[in-house]
Amino acid sequence: MRYRNIIIIFSVVFIIILLRHFGATGWADRKIRFLFNLGSSAVYNISVSYNGGASRFNSVDDLKKGYVELLDKYNKNVVDQTELALLKEENAGLRELMGFLERNDLSFLGAEVISKSSDALRNTIVINRGSKDGVAMNMPVITGGGFYIGKIRKVELNSSVVQLINDQYSKIAATVLNNNKSIGVVEGGFGLSLQMNFIPQNEDILVGNDVITSGLEAEIPYGLILGRVDIVEKEPYQPFQKAILSPYIDLNKIRTVSVLLSS
Repeated sequence: MRYRNIIIIFSVVFIIILLRHFGATGWADRKIRFLFNLGSSAVYNISVSYNGGASRFNSVDDLKKGYVELLDKYNKNVVDQTELALLKEENAGLRELMGFLERNDLSFLGAEVISKSSDALRNTIVINRGSKDGVAMNMPVITGGGFYIGKIRKVELNSSVVQLINDQYSKIAATVLNNNKSIGVVEGGFGLSLQMNFIPQNEDILVGNDVITSGLEAEIPYGLILGRVDIVEKEPYQPFQKAILSPYIDLNKIRTVSVLLSS
């Protein structure tokens, strides 16, 4: 059977060779070449076309021009995608902030951060709202879902300076959300940390406890989020203990805020 198949194959090949020798397969060759050339032309046209059209690079200058156009479109697309991502992030933050303000029936003024302090020893930001908008000294400033970030420390006609919570001169009356509802004072530390001092020694403070504003300070309402307890430090025979806090938000990346106009 195997030898029979071999003989058949050789016979077919021999017949085809004879037909080609006497020109009997010319029509088939022409059909094959026509189809091959048609396919090759289509592939070539696609390979040198761009932007979905029929434009072709007829010279080096055309090629350079096409490259510049494609690069420009790519860069614009990257910019559009980046702006869209930033808008989505900003809208999510604004929705969260609006929800908090509405739930707590607070009067507020929206603002954008326009600059940050250039002083390495201070932690302040400048917002685009001032006295003409109703901003006044010591008004609290929040972002996100009620995160306290600082208070107004300087007011001009069209702008104001916000002293951030981690500024070395920042102090705010606070409450720990523990069983004792311990009170104390949260202070900044050169932008490196937050520290809650004057917590009674006999009260239990746990790592992970949330810390909020106590409402004992003028203009600052109760319940604004300051951070969470990371470390508890107790010293024997001392009347107070202290806690190191971490804020829930990155104070270096704030873009939009709200100034609370009343408590």
